[in-house]
Amino acid sequence: MPVNIESLDLSKTAIKELPSSDWYTSYLDLSKTAIKKLPSSLESLFGLTSIRLFACGSLLSLSTSIHKLKSLEILDLQLCSEFQYFPEILKPMEHLTSLSLSSTAVKVLPSSIGNLIGLRKLDLHHCGDLEVVPNSIYSLSNLETLNFHGRWCLGKLPPVSVDQVRLLSLKELILAECGIKEIPDALVCLTSLCSLDLKDTEIKSITASIKQAGQPSSLCLTYCQSSPHCCNVLKQVVARH
Repeated sequence: MPVNIESLDLSKTAIKELPSSDWYTSYLDLSKTAIKKLPSSLESLFGLTSIRLFACGSLLSLSTSIHKLKSLEILDLQLCSEFQYFPEILKPMEHLTSLSLSSTAVKVLPSSIGNLIGLRKLDLHHCGDLEVVPNSIYSLSNLETLNFHGRWCLGKLPPVSVDQVRLLSLKELILAECGIKEIPDALVCLTSLCSLDLKDTEIKSITASIKQAGQPSSLCLTYCQSSPHCCNVLKQVVARH
């Protein structure tokens, strides 16, 4: 009979390969190991809710079968410095709420990331090689936090119109130390937006429609002091709120 292990913590061990024997767990922690890939048999762990692969320096990619983990809520790939290829999400994942790709080598996010329909937090902090973000990111209606902090290679966000944006839950947008020079108007006028971080960016202007953003007394703005136009608009918002 399969062995049922409530929590499997193999972090900081010498393990290089996860056995594909009969076992079940809801929590899997392989942080700071030399593991290179996850076995295809992992897709049979229907009760798995959390996978932590923090600082797995040899991990290169994940299988496209990741979508079969129907109960998965947390996927942490932070500091997987060699991780380059985030898989296509072939079917909707309703329960995945947190995805961290912070400090990975990912260059492109697949358009199928729009299938992460339950996602609340997407962390792309210091993804030094990220160049392409798909329009489908705007369809994540449950997303609350979107973090692009320190993404200098990302020259711009994909264009989008107001009627195309489905980010109805977005509260926090972090673009600090990011290489983009402008923000789509449709993002800054989101009524759900409470925190917008533009610190040390090259953004020279920002639409006055930002005055529509956020709830009274809850809009927190950090901005680049080198842009007088940007500062003036944001100061008006701060004064109003």
